[in-house]
Amino acid sequence: MRLRSVRAGIAAAITALTFASSPLALADEPPTTTAEPTTTTSTDVRSSDALSSVGPGHFAGDLLGRKVFNVPGCVPSPEHPTPVLFVHGTAGNTAMWLPAARALKKRGYCVYGWDYGKLPAREQALFPGFYGLADINDNAKELAANVERVKQMTGAKQVDLVGHSQGGTLTKKYIAQLGGADSVRRVVAAGGSFHGTTMGGMTEVAESKGGQQTRSRVRAGDQQRWNSEHIRELNTFPDTDPRVVYTSIYSPSDGVVTPYSSSMLESVGGADVANVNVEATCGGYVNHIFMPMNRKITAMVVWGLEREVGDHAPKGCRF
Repeated sequence: MRLRSVRAGIAAAITALTFASSPLALADEPPTTTAEPTTTTSTDVRSSDALSSVGPGHFAGDLLGRKVFNVPGCVPSPEHPTPVLFVHGTAGNTAMWLPAARALKKRGYCVYGWDYGKLPAREQALFPGFYGLADINDNAKELAANVERVKQMTGAKQVDLVGHSQGGTLTKKYIAQLGGADSVRRVVAAGGSFHGTTMGGMTEVAESKGGQQTRSRVRAGDQQRWNSEHIRELNTFPDTDPRVVYTSIYSPSDGVVTPYSSSMLESVGGADVANVNVEATCGGYVNHIFMPMNRKITAMVVWGLEREVGDHAPKGCRF
């Protein structure tokens, strides 16, 4: 329990520092959306601890994850032939998705993941086990390369993408900017920073010496400010593509991607989009950092991958 608390504190601190913006004159309005949430009710569950993964430039390599992610020769069930590629968030790693990946594997999916966004070795050494820190444009290219890798490994023509936080945003960049729509069947995002974040106005962290030092090293966090040049550019591209089915899971208690409406996606060109309030659907409290390890999120990921097109309202929180 003590180790879990320490890891939680480290993750929270790094996430706060990497997302917090430098002091700016906020001349524009923070992100909003007209997307309608979907609601239902159900259960309360706990998240589990994360395991760091290793292997710079390669797929996740933690000891437990090797039996789940990237298993050579994995044969999916006939019901779930599309491989699932997990994409972690800022200051995260693929092992954080291990509970969800295990659940999918038990259902007959083949699951894949890798730790992207590593800093140069000397700087990365300051953040052991925390990835997704490098320039988001480079991270999106890594995603594109790993989609192709999974397709080659499996012989599949498409993948399903499951992303948390920046991982959700990377799915948009890959599809809208890098032309990846034909390679993606479905996207499921949890706490996606699609339209950037105000980080709850947490400028005092950014103004601190530690905040400035961390921001200078962690490009991806600074790029996710709601009024950053990167987010302004990304907002000029459509949220969604009609060739892909989308499920975006958000939480009013997110606390990192703020306002939480920044995680909602707009249907463009008739794209099938479900924006799901996980707290209204499952009950209880769901914060941003531990979304990938939360069973409520796992339930919504399963639903997002398996729901009928046009079904935008999960009927519960079990799988």
